[in-house]
Amino acid sequence: AISPTCAVILIGTNNIGNVGHKAEPVAAGIRLLLDELRARLPDTKLLLLATFPRDPEPDTPFRKEVAHLNRLIQKFRWVPYLPIP
Repeated sequence: AISPTCAVILIGTNNIGNVGHKAEPVAAGIRLLLDELRARLPDTKLLLLATFPRDPEPDTPFRKEVAHLNRLIQKFRWVPYLPIP
């Protein structure tokens, strides 16, 4: 069994960029993962990082979808969220 003190979660960019999923189902999957981590590792502190953008240009479809995903996952109030500056 493992018992980490903390876990940093960086997730979602490949789901949008490589697979083509939309923000809502990716956010739902992230929520399921966080729920599972909380259930299995109740004493572990979790930190959810913002999903990194996919493209260098700000107005691409991938960048817009990642921005939407970040707006959704930052609403998970029970886990600290660290945005990208």
